[in-house]
Amino acid sequence: MLLDILLLPFWLLYGLIKLLFFFAGLAQKSAKKGKNVSHGNNPYVENQKSEREFYIQNERLNIEKEEQRNKRSGDKNPGFAPKKFELWRASLKGEKTCLAKGVLDYDVTAGQKIIYTNGRYVFLLDGGEIKPIFNDKKIHKVRINEHSGRRANSFDPFG
Repeated sequence: MLLDILLLPFWLLYGLIKLLFFFAGLAQKSAKKGKNVSHGNNPYVENQKSEREFYIQNERLNIEKEEQRNKRSGDKNPGFAPKKFELWRASLKGEKTCLAKGVLDYDVTAGQKIIYTNGRYVFLLDGGEIKPIFNDKKIHKVRINEHSGRRANSFDPFG
């Protein structure tokens, strides 16, 4: 009982400090309301990207700035992938050759042709010749689904 009476001022001070922290937290949340952030610690809402920004390999890119930079460098088909993203071929002898610059993603066909994207265009790399296939607003993945019309030699239940 005597200990409770002696500690009463400290408990009152502790309660006052907690009350101040509570109101400071409310003030922070109300200040964030204008920034389209919900209450609570929701990392998805706070980390929303704008349409102009794109994350590649944990690096944030401004799509418009990168595209303008690639246009200024004389690219006929500029994308938003930085020129430092390169596609290299390494031979079995250890020789390395740079096939393309500004590559976001690529895939290799069965005929050893390479299809890659720079963010806006998809290119076909066939024997050192680069041909644009098509373009779109944002292309960040390329996959080839090769399906031949020939039937397999095994039994086909659908005949």
